[in-house]
Amino acid sequence: MVWMLTILAALAVPLALPAPGHAHWADLAVAEIAVGERDTRITLTFPTGLVSFADDDRDGKLSSDEVRRHRAALEVFLGARIRMSDGDREGTLTVQPLETPLPPPRLAGAPGSHSTLLLTYAWPDPVRTLNIHYGLFLPGVPTASCLAAILRAGRSRSIVFTPDRRDFSLPLSDESWSIWPQARSFLALGIEHILTGYDHILFLLTLLMLGGGLRSLIKMVTAFTVAHSLTLSLAVLDVVTLPGRLVESTIALSI
Repeated sequence: MVWMLTILAALAVPLALPAPGHAHWADLAVAEIAVGERDTRITLTFPTGLVSFADDDRDGKLSSDEVRRHRAALEVFLGARIRMSDGDREGTLTVQPLETPLPPPRLAGAPGSHSTLLLTYAWPDPVRTLNIHYGLFLPGVPTASCLAAILRAGRSRSIVFTPDRRDFSLPLSDESWSIWPQARSFLALGIEHILTGYDHILFLLTLLMLGGGLRSLIKMVTAFTVAHSLTLSLAVLDVVTLPGRLVESTIALSI
């Protein structure tokens, strides 16, 4: 019984912590980073509130006209927070509107929250090692993150940028793209997601109140983890799309 009370206490600790200012998609950015020999193009979908100075009509999305009007200010602002370099050679940034935005389906379905821009960094000579610094996060939101897919010569790899993990170095001559840095970043993101997902913790607490032994507890936690991973994958890949209100209401009712 002591181990059960210990687990309950550990799970209850995050409930006493202040909730983050934004949750789920509101603090998420997504980037597709296409690396070329002399340039790098980033298709970036990010919370519009970060560049509210350019959102003239206050509709929560940057239009092509707004991007063109505020291009210089956007280049200064974004260039200070997203830097690409080869050693001490900084890439020259150009910001453009994406005429046909293709953000991830779940972000596209969040009206008035995210905008998509095309950021191009250029160098006069071929790049040997691409150093990426990503610091475009909502202030005071530790759960903010950017899921980035890096494309290079027909290969791809993924990385997660967070306020605690802002830098990544990519030797362009290295053909061995290890999976372990990707696995570590997504494992850390998953743990963070669980610990800050208070609905998840409440759901598990409710299950634990039913009692049972250690084997029963392991089965419940494993089933919950597998089911959550499956549903999250289906949602991210847009295989299954449900209204947000319905999902949140169902979670509350289940608790």
